[in-house]
Amino acid sequence: MTIPPTMRNRLPILMLSALAGTALTAVLPGYAAAQDAQTERLQRQIDSLQRQLQAVQREMAETKKNQADQTAAQKKAAAEAARQAVADAYGKAGGPGPTKAPGFLPPGVKLSWGGFIEAAGIYRTRNEVADVGSDLNNIPYPISPLYHENELRFSARQSRLWFLAEGDISTSQIIKAYFEMDFLGAATTANSIQSNSYTPRIRQAFLSWDDSALGWHVLAGQAWSLVTQNKNGIVARQENTPLTIDAAYVVGFNFTRNPQFRVVKDFGPAVSVGVSAESPQVRFQTPGSASPPGVTILSVETGTQSGNMDTLQNYSIDHVPDFVEKIAFDPGWGHYEVLGLQRWFTDRTCMPATTSFCLGTTANNTTFGWGVGGSALLPAVPKFLDLQGSILYGQGIGRYGAGQLPDVTFDAQGKLSPITALQAMVGAVGHVTPDLDVYVYAGLERDDAKFGGATSSTAFGLGNPLYSDAFCFSENFATPAAPTSPVTGVLSNSACSVNVKQLAEITVGAWYNFYKGEYGRLTGGLQYEYIHRDTFQGLAGATLAAGFVSPSTDESIFMTSLRYYFP
Repeated sequence: MTIPPTMRNRLPILMLSALAGTALTAVLPGYAAAQDAQTERLQRQIDSLQRQLQAVQREMAETKKNQADQTAAQKKAAAEAARQAVADAYGKAGGPGPTKAPGFLPPGVKLSWGGFIEAAGIYRTRNEVADVGSDLNNIPYPISPLYHENELRFSARQSRLWFLAEGDISTSQIIKAYFEMDFLGAATTANSIQSNSYTPRIRQAFLSWDDSALGWHVLAGQAWSLVTQNKNGIVARQENTPLTIDAAYVVGFNFTRNPQFRVVKDFGPAVSVGVSAESPQVRFQTPGSASPPGVTILSVETGTQSGNMDTLQNYSIDHVPDFVEKIAFDPGWGHYEVLGLQRWFTDRTCMPATTSFCLGTTANNTTFGWGVGGSALLPAVPKFLDLQGSILYGQGIGRYGAGQLPDVTFDAQGKLSPITALQAMVGAVGHVTPDLDVYVYAGLERDDAKFGGATSSTAFGLGNPLYSDAFCFSENFATPAAPTSPVTGVLSNSACSVNVKQLAEITVGAWYNFYKGEYGRLTGGLQYEYIHRDTFQGLAGATLAAGFVSPSTDESIFMTSLRYYFP
């Protein structure tokens, strides 16, 4: 058969098409199988990614839950730390937690309470006519019959109760109201004969606002002075008070508890700066104080019943608060503080002196007092031994020492003249076991003399050697010591000046937990303290020819305590 020319031209194309078709027919099944395998691999990868995504989502949810649990735990730990701080202030670490808030409180508000009941025993080798708070600057001299008498007393008056209300304004802001009381006040009707019913006393009553994000802390009300050492930062209810049974603490310990307005700023976790304006009062030089001749002085006034002040007490005339500034450092090991103190003392004088109406020159007089100091609290052996020390030096600082030496005396014009003073204390607390704490403290308060006058009849001021101490060693029954002043028996320079130069003390003691658990804490304490009281030298007789003598006195005090802390 003959192939037409047109077909001959198309034949190669047709043959190639046939060959291509045959090839495609052979290849397509393998190609399809490969595509199916690749699709399956992609599906497996997608499934794997989905499982991984679900695992990540579960992990994120778990992390979020853990973070929430951790935040809740931190808040609970912070509340426990605050509660623990209050328990520490009562005498020993490890106190029980507060009670639960009642159900009637609004959401976000917590109410807790605590405290302890104490049965204390006190024995003194000199009779101070004092309760569980020793009058450290009123140890009798031999002129008083009380010098030769011992003192035994049981007391429950240091029993304490506190309440704390807290409200969370936001995640970083919290407001608080704190009240604390005991029974160491003594109204005019208080006695120890039949009912022993002493009035409640305000220890602390303040409100505070804290912002942890911005680092601001504001406090208003009655609280420990900013002068008092803290355990960390500058935070209320974190004061480092001695663990003593004695409610007067230790000579050289710096404190007051008075109304104040305080502002604190945290600069990171390591530095805090605080400023406080605190209610003023003056510790005057008594007994043995003499006014300069030719001057009439008004520096104190008794309270008035209508003004809600004690009509048997003298109150100083003040018009400027005491100011305290403090910087606290917490570098990671130990707690350190430096502080400054400013005070103003005021009186009114008439010169020349008159008995009633002033016919001379009158004036209001204001003088300035100051103090500088610092302290350190060191975990020498962590969880086993803590060391501490503090010092305060200045003029007119007597009020801020536990020994209560005078702030001021008089100058020749009748102005209040601040007395230069030094106050210092060191201490060590050993945590022997979880249930046994042992402590030792030593303290010193010392005044410099400041006086004038050329003869014994014109002598005035503190530590004047022209004062007579001739009768300090002769027991005086003619004018026995009154309960309000068991110091000299005779409050006259002609008998025994009692111008105190220095107080020194050493105290040792221990606290032991007999029980600590969900039902509260039962703890017992035992303490011994020795106090020595030195006087400036004075005349040994009526004239300089008789020479000089420097009277001194001392006493030993034994105390026991059994306390039950509320659960």
